[in-house]
Amino acid sequence: MPNSLRFISGAGQDNTLRTVTQDAAILTYAATIAITPVQQINFYQVALTGAATINASVASLYIGDIVRMQFSADAGGARVVTFGTGFASAGTISVAASKFGFVDFIFNGTVLQEMGRAATA
Repeated sequence: MPNSLRFISGAGQDNTLRTVTQDAAILTYAATIAITPVQQINFYQVALTGAATINASVASLYIGDIVRMQFSADAGGARVVTFGTGFASAGTISVAASKFGFVDFIFNGTVLQEMGRAATA
């Protein structure tokens, strides 16, 4: 049902028979990281020690589901994150040494569409 809306007829009317669900996870750094968000609101935190590519499996998402990501870079220098499969992003995000980067996505029925980003200076 990824091309379906989760709420179809007003507040509190969930056509999936699920309540509002949230998930949060701290992901282990790797050069390529795969995520499989399944909740209405998904939060992922990654401590970067090098460049990373994030890929998402979106098969269990519904239109309007949210994925929020927080990246923290170590003191070793700026770290670049690329969004691959499952994302439509505005490009890479560079996180300065010892700083944070945040990116928000919303599922549009096909991919996780970037909605905004911020990086601490």
